[in-house]
Amino acid sequence: PLKYFSYVLISSSVFGIWLLYDLSQKDGFDLHFSIFVAISMVLHLIVGFSILSMKRWGHTIFKCYLYLLFLAIPIGTYISYKTLKYMEARRISELYD
Repeated sequence: PLKYFSYVLISSSVFGIWLLYDLSQKDGFDLHFSIFVAISMVLHLIVGFSILSMKRWGHTIFKCYLYLLFLAIPIGTYISYKTLKYMEARRISELYD
């Protein structure tokens, strides 16, 4: 299931590229929103590939991402809580070298 989570994050990065392109083609292009989308896109891409890397640093980046996601009340909090409990119950940290 964590592999699917990484695919979703990478897909959201690709969607962010499309969104930036689409926004740049329209009138009323908001630079601040596009910077936010670009930063979030890069963050999701880094986290997605770090999960797939199966390295200890990838696990650390993913856990930091989940703790940051706690601030996105209510959906982010729920996703973070459930994912962290899943990782703890199945000892996912032992899979990362």
